Amino acid sequence: MRRRWDSLLGEVLVTLAVLTERATAGQRAVVRWRRLRDDALRAAHGRGVTVDVLAARLGLSRGWVHTVVTRPASGQDGAEVTS
Repeated sequence: MRRRWDSLLGEVLVTLAVLTERATAGQRAVVRWRRLRDDALRAAHGRGVTVDVLAARLGLSRGWVHTVVTRPASGQDGAEVTS
């Protein structure tokens, strides 16, 4: 009976580990994609695209886009995710 419970508990723990990995990997991917988007916004703005055009094309607020394009890039390769 103990072997059966150990096996069942082992399967539950593996499932928990898989779900946790997928959730954190997903969050890191979102951070990387947003960082890439922000870098593209900065590059476009540096080549003369106005904040108003960027905001309208992305459907974001003008103030948010202005903050992104005037803020220096983080320069970090790793994605830190805080909960």
